[in-house]
Amino acid sequence: MDTRLFQDWLDHVSDCVVADDFEYWAGHFGLPLSVDSDIGPSVIATNDALHEKFMRWRQMFEAHAVNNMIRTVRDVTRAAGDTIVGYYDTDILHDGKRVKPRFSSHITLKLQGNTWRCVAVRTGMQASDRHLFHTPSAQDHAAR
Repeated sequence: MDTRLFQDWLDHVSDCVVADDFEYWAGHFGLPLSVDSDIGPSVIATNDALHEKFMRWRQMFEAHAVNNMIRTVRDVTRAAGDTIVGYYDTDILHDGKRVKPRFSSHITLKLQGNTWRCVAVRTGMQASDRHLFHTPSAQDHAAR
C-alpha cells in the first residue's frame, strides 16, 4: 500500500511540472523543505523560494524540450505512522530519450492533515544541475 501511495505521489508531482501547474505541485511540499545533495544541504523555507525552484525546473524542461519525467519507486519504508521514506529513480525525457542521466533520490513524505507532503529530499542529480534543487544562498546572490 505504501509503495502505491508513494508512486502515485511521484507521478502527480511529475505531471504537475510537465503541465506547468505550480499551485497543485506546491501543495505536495511542506515548508521548510530540507534538500540535500553531494554538494551539501539547503532549505527551501518560503513559498516564493519553492516557486523559484519550480520555475527553474520549467526552464530546464523548456530548454531540453522535456515532455516526460518518469520516476520509478525502488523501495519504501514506513518510518512512523505519519512518515514514509521512499527511494526512486528519475528519467527526464524528450520523446522517450533521456536529456539528463538517470539519477536516484530519496524523499521523506509526512502526512500533514489529509495530505502527504515532501518535507525532505536527498537528490542524486549532478552538481551541474544544482540550481534545480538548491535555493540560492546569500553567498550565491553576492557572487552575481
